[in-house]
Amino acid sequence: FKIIHSFKSCNKLLTLDTVGLHEDNWEIQDNNLSLIAGKVGLESTFQDKKYGMFSYCLSQQLLNSSNNLTLEELCSKIREDKNYSGPEKKLTIIGDNNKQIFNDRSEYHTVIEELYFSNLHSLDLKVLNQKFSFLNQRIKYFSNSYLSSLYLEKFATAFLSKKDYKRALKELKKIQNKNYFNNRRISFKIWKSQIHDYLYDQAFDILKHYASNIDDTLYYCQIKETINNLEKLNSSDFKNALLVGVGSYSTDTIDPLRPIRGVKNDIELMRDVLINQLNFSEGNIKVLINDEAKRNNIIDEFKQLVDKSCSSPALFYFAGYGSSNINNNLTIVASDSRNPDIFDIEITELKNIIGNRKNNLVSIIDAGWSEEFHQETYTRSHRNLIQDDRYVPIKRALVITNENVTTNKRDLLLQNFQLGDISIYNFSIKYKSVGKTYSYPYIEQNYQEKSSENKVYGVLTYQFAEIIRHTDFLDRLTFLDLANSLQEINAVVIGDNLEFRVFENSVVRKQIINSIKQIEAEPLERLINILQRQIEQRNGFDPEGYLNLGIAYYFLEEYEKSVKALENCLYKKLDNNQLSLSQEGNYGDNPTAHYWLGRVLYESKKDPARAVSELRLATKLNADNSFAQYYLGQALRVLVEQEILSEAENAFQNYLDAGSPLGREEEIQEFLKSRKETKSQSNLR
Repeated sequence: FKIIHSFKSCNKLLTLDTVGLHEDNWEIQDNNLSLIAGKVGLESTFQDKKYGMFSYCLSQQLLNSSNNLTLEELCSKIREDKNYSGPEKKLTIIGDNNKQIFNDRSEYHTVIEELYFSNLHSLDLKVLNQKFSFLNQRIKYFSNSYLSSLYLEKFATAFLSKKDYKRALKELKKIQNKNYFNNRRISFKIWKSQIHDYLYDQAFDILKHYASNIDDTLYYCQIKETINNLEKLNSSDFKNALLVGVGSYSTDTIDPLRPIRGVKNDIELMRDVLINQLNFSEGNIKVLINDEAKRNNIIDEFKQLVDKSCSSPALFYFAGYGSSNINNNLTIVASDSRNPDIFDIEITELKNIIGNRKNNLVSIIDAGWSEEFHQETYTRSHRNLIQDDRYVPIKRALVITNENVTTNKRDLLLQNFQLGDISIYNFSIKYKSVGKTYSYPYIEQNYQEKSSENKVYGVLTYQFAEIIRHTDFLDRLTFLDLANSLQEINAVVIGDNLEFRVFENSVVRKQIINSIKQIEAEPLERLINILQRQIEQRNGFDPEGYLNLGIAYYFLEEYEKSVKALENCLYKKLDNNQLSLSQEGNYGDNPTAHYWLGRVLYESKKDPARAVSELRLATKLNADNSFAQYYLGQALRVLVEQEILSEAENAFQNYLDAGSPLGREEEIQEFLKSRKETKSQSNLR
């Protein structure tokens, strides 16, 4: 048994034709081993030759059976064989009765090919799941083998790259206690999955054990920093909020017939939700309402809140009037804003206070901005105030914009109205920001609370509170979930981190994720240093080294360096006394290098035309490269779309130059603007 156990095979069958076996002493610890022992111990003559009775019957059944024969089926056939005679037709069977005795060789090869030659990371999640299920049927009998563990890790890593963290974690835990692999590597992938899946407590425990087994000083520092950051994420004592509500004003310039009845209710509702649902500490919630919400008070408290938001989650909430000033800048109206020499608070003014600081600030502004001005009943209001036409003194303050904001169709909203990490407004801001009116009925309305009379609330505030109070997965609610739920009232949610959970410490989470990336990048960076030294030792000519260097840079997302290395692999020339032209030409025909160069050019969106050229050459040199075929199709699609849109752009521009004889100039200008913004975004990449 010890000898057989040492055989590197996924399927072993041991047959014994003898007597006197002491089965009680057998110790079989190999789950890939099946055993059949005939206990008759008799010989007989078949076709004029002496055979062991069990051996003869066994061989006859195997000759007449398919490759799908199971252990149980084989034993049944032997017992039924009339040639297998004796006082007792006994057989000793050890192993899985349903296991196929001889796995089809092609199926085994399919598994090997899928594991070693498939790029599972390139598959979409649906195909990845299908392939996993398909192969699982063929490898289920190798549950404790090296091959099974290799298979599980490869798929778990692919699930991890596709952000299916639960599935990745499930498969990684299956091999966590096996001895085939470096447990540190598996542990790293497990706590990476846990962090991405917000299982901070579990990640914290495994990280402490992980840190105790690390020798590398750099890794140790990064792990310790991650452990400290996880402690911050698990703490709820540092959340802060500033709630501002202005329903009455200390000035006669605002029409007294138009108070905002719902503001006090809004503040009470938000405070209740923050404390009872979102675990804010009561002492960390600052409230400014009506006379307290003077301009200077709001600005001073907002500055303090922004400072706190750099290290912990924070909320700035405002309920009251929205308006604009003579410069057409959108504003919120403080209780004293329309007094002499006191003005509204521009949204851009608040944005400049935040500046470029990394922060955890969430802003919810329940105000209105409309071109129209109507006197509404007490149960309905637009919460918009007529423009302040007074001259606003110029403040020579540096206008700070977020350096990470990219230009796209929401360019104006992102640059001018994003207060902090996430900002939430009612629908009116997206119309006012582009100079259009809206016909939505109201921003404030009557709601009937349980066991109480009707109350007026801001629609945005009430819907936000309802979502928070009634969600079934509050601890996992993301801003994207919130944005989708708020679509019912056409709310505008602005931010680059919508996938983060509501009121979590996004700054610290980003630091943790960056630490993970640094740990993952370290082996590649070491590899790059080795490859660069190797290329230098070979006088700058090492096609294979350049190929590996280009692939390494690709996985670090350093696309320009990747392209340069792959170009050197294919086209770098040496002096004539070092290499002949014929020798050099062999490397230019490298299909793998052409494939990677085309793929990098496509994914970096730098040059789709050249990506098509390189991928065409890769498929010409190796028609069996299905990955090259896939990326060629993708690159061709992008190229065709780009060429058609460019032609449409030229045609529309010529139409405008001709004076727009058919009208619809605004629609065409919008299209040309979006094209310009798309090009700017591509250039930023």
